[in-house]
Parts: sequence; C-alpha cells; structure tokens
Amino acid sequence: MKSAQGAACFEIIADGKPRSMRDLKETALEAGKYLKHMHPQSEVSVRLIQDDTVTVIDGATIVALDLATAGTMAKR
Repeated sequence: MKSAQGAACFEIIADGKPRSMRDLKETALEAGKYLKHMHPQSEVSVRLIQDDTVTVIDGATIVALDLATAGTMAKR
C-alpha cells in the first residue's frame, strides 16, 4: 500500500521512538523483525500511519493488534 503523496506509510518504532519509515508492509515487518533481532531487549512495533494501527514485533513471532493483520498472519 502506497500513500497518495508517494511517502512512506509504515513507521518502525523502537522503545517508543520512531526509527525508520517504509512504504510496503512486508518490508516494514522485516525491518522490525531485524531490529528486534539486533536489540532483543527493545520493544519494537510497526505502525500504519494512515489509521494508526500497530503491529508489535515480539522476537521471531509477530503479534498483530489489528484484526486485518491478525487474519492474514493466522493463515500463514
């Protein structure tokens, strides 16, 4: 999903501070997983900027806090 302005739609957050932005959900989740792998003690999440939904990265497992993502992740 890309925004109308061509800007990034997803924000990667570590310990409550924005770390980086991505335009695709897949790359944002992978960046979040990598950040969590590099800093396992940190709280890492990916936020969809448009509607403020948050996906929390917990180690190797993704815990989805929005229903659309939860349904997608459950099918994997």
